Amino acid sequence: MKLQSVDMKLQSVDMRLQSVVMRLQSVVMRLQSVDMRLQSVVMRLQSVDMRLQSVDMKLQSVVMRLESVVMRLQSVYMKLQSVDMRLQSVDMRLQSVVMRLQSVDMRLQSVDMKLQSVVMRLQSVVMRLQSVYMKLQGVVMRLQSVDMRLQSVVMRLQSVDMRLQSVVMRLQSVDMRLWT
Repeated sequence: MKLQSVDMKLQSVDMRLQSVVMRLQSVVMRLQSVDMRLQSVVMRLQSVDMRLQSVDMKLQSVVMRLESVVMRLQSVYMKLQSVDMRLQSVDMRLQSVVMRLQSVDMRLQSVDMKLQSVVMRLQSVVMRLQSVYMKLQGVVMRLQSVDMRLQSVVMRLQSVDMRLQSVVMRLQSVDMRLWT
């Protein structure tokens, strides 16, 4: 009886062990699949690591380029500041030039007004000179006529003088005769 009970227990243990073996086999199969998956994950992680390394290298180069760009931008900013200062000075000079040009324009306006008055005066002087010229022409014509008349008077006086000389000569001869 005891043997039978032991055999029954052994059978039950064997059954349980068989079930454990079956479960262990399934666990082994699952572990194998997990291992395969982990291997694939490791491979993928390695590829990701390689890609991250390349990205890191590229980012380092980008950082270097950005630093150079920052330096260039600083230099550009400094140059822009100098240009701004120069433009301010140029603007101030242009403002002074505009003010001077305004004063020159005012002076030119005054000069233009004076020139207009001078032109008007010159026109009046020219008109007066023209009238004087016309009057002088009239005076010249009158002087020419007076000269012609004086020439005729001189000619007549010369003829009168000649006649008087002849009269004097005759009177002298008469006087001489009377004395003799």
